[in-house]
Amino acid sequence: MNLRKAIEYFLNKKGMTQAELGILIGKGQPHISRIMKHNNCSHETMKKMADGFGVKLSTFVKAGE
Repeated sequence: MNLRKAIEYFLNKKGMTQAELGILIGKGQPHISRIMKHNNCSHETMKKMADGFGVKLSTFVKAGE
């Protein structure tokens, strides 16, 4: 799964910034940037991002395929 692709897709679709996503999931913008750069995060963080975007985790994962 490509986390960068999924995050960018939903950021664009929702008109959000990395900083806004960070606020929704309790992380800072630099943390979101690191996730996108290294394509790695915990399952819990991935679930929080999906929730922050208002989508199911499976939908979030599909966007990164």
